[in-house]
Amino acid sequence: MGIDPIVLGVLITVVIGVGLVTPPVGMCLYVAADLMDLRVGKVMPYLLPYIAVTFLVIALLIAFPQLITVPGSLIASGA
Repeated sequence: MGIDPIVLGVLITVVIGVGLVTPPVGMCLYVAADLMDLRVGKVMPYLLPYIAVTFLVIALLIAFPQLITVPGSLIASGA
């Protein structure tokens, strides 16, 4: 398919992280809301800016996969 496995792994990890905090499957959101004795509807407005920024980061990582691969290659080369 021509997709770098490292880029794919990072993207999958970030997208799964978004899925864990967004309803209807957002298990982490439900657990956090329950621990704070709040309803999910009360927590979501505070979480929306963070989710929006995460979607922006996902779009940037898809558009520029070098953001993922270049830092690792610089560390490996000792530059």
